[in-house]
Amino acid sequence: MSSVHITFDLDWCPDFMLEEVLQLLSQYKIKSTFFITHKTKLLNKIKTKHNLGIHPNFLGSSSLNKHLKIVNSLIQIVPNAKFIRTHALHMNTNLIYEIFKNFKSIKYDFSTLTYKSKYISEYNYYFNYEKINKINYNWEDSIAIHDKIKKWDKIVFFGNKNIYNFHPIHIFYNTKNFEHYLEIKKSIKNLNKLKLKDIDQTLINRGTGVKTFFLKLIKSNKISNSFL
Repeated sequence: MSSVHITFDLDWCPDFMLEEVLQLLSQYKIKSTFFITHKTKLLNKIKTKHNLGIHPNFLGSSSLNKHLKIVNSLIQIVPNAKFIRTHALHMNTNLIYEIFKNFKSIKYDFSTLTYKSKYISEYNYYFNYEKINKINYNWEDSIAIHDKIKKWDKIVFFGNKNIYNFHPIHIFYNTKNFEHYLEIKKSIKNLNKLKLKDIDQTLINRGTGVKTFFLKLIKSNKISNSFL
């Protein structure tokens, strides 16, 4: 029997988008994993019911020291974060080694997307005597919006265990494809400071899209509280 664990990359989303996601998860009694990018007043609400990780953005710099400072700043927000998934899945051997060496709360790296793969597994290796634990995931909304044959009103399970990753912004706007997302991005100058009153309501998709798929998924009775 197939099961799905849901994860979220917050990507600086405003609290009103995050609140909608949390309400839906609470309604269906679902425990998920959240990868945090910024301070939010909803953090305590998340950590009482869900798993916590960090979602650092290393793009724009090749400095290892700067990358570790970014990780440290997020650890200050989420001191007990056990998981990491990097923005745009930017990771390399030396960086992941330094993260596991210097931030002992981090137990797993989720920065490997194997889109539509049938297999989800925990795997590890040693680098300079440091044990590196990794878990792959097999679906993400920001990739699926590029999928020309994606049917948002149909649930697809790729294997016995599946990890599906969502972004609150795609759920809020019910993003239907990449072109739609580009229109959304043009209307937003600073996502983190966006207010509900500033939303261009015409950009919210009333047809099928990411939110359609998300709702069908959480109502499917296939959700697992664990990623393994």
